[in-house]
Amino acid sequence: MLLFEMRNISVKINNTNIIKNLSLTIRKGEFINIIGPSGSGKSTLLRLFNRLSSISSGEIYYCGKNLNETNPISLRKEVGYVFQKPYLFGEKAKENLEYPLSIHNIYLEKDYIFNMLRQLNLEQDILEKDCENLSGGEQQRICLLRTLMLKPKVLLLDEITSSLDPVNTKIVEEFIVNIYNEFDVTIVLVTHNIQQAKRMGKRTIFLEKGEILEDAETNSYFTGNKKEQINRFFDK
Repeated sequence: MLLFEMRNISVKINNTNIIKNLSLTIRKGEFINIIGPSGSGKSTLLRLFNRLSSISSGEIYYCGKNLNETNPISLRKEVGYVFQKPYLFGEKAKENLEYPLSIHNIYLEKDYIFNMLRQLNLEQDILEKDCENLSGGEQQRICLLRTLMLKPKVLLLDEITSSLDPVNTKIVEEFIVNIYNEFDVTIVLVTHNIQQAKRMGKRTIFLEKGEILEDAETNSYFTGNKKEQINRFFDK
């Protein structure tokens, strides 16, 4: 099933082309890495999938419907986004899990939430802690769990381990892989970490200056012949 189709999209900000005439399709159940140098348009591309950014030209379709015709709130229930820098609201950590459920009138069994906490190596009592007293790694894991409360069809991850230490990075990576294997979810992961890309997605897209230079299966991506621009990125 085709989830997303981008047709010749461009994004221009302050007369600068961030995305250039890009076409891309994503099918249900894929796990995709998006890699490339800083400023290549990775985060902008990711934000387009749930209308956090807008295109300047071209068309984007989600499940066969023009994305501009979708309700943003309904779309973001199905297409969840986790930012690079964690942001928690409210006083207690639990408020971040309760709020998205309340606005969509969704009830989840506590066992589901506790199981998720366990997989993220978090104790149940973290829900009663003040947000300001959580470590950066704990905050990011709560942000990830908050997005998963709505059981999205698509999970967009924007360099979510870039500020985490190796221990927390491993925990989050393993959790994401488990989510992908156990639930019917499509994942698009933006990362600047080549080793992480090798460990994670099944398909890897290389982006530079807003253009796709390579799109291939991850298993063969890092062993085949690559274009000169990509080789320079790997050598850094």
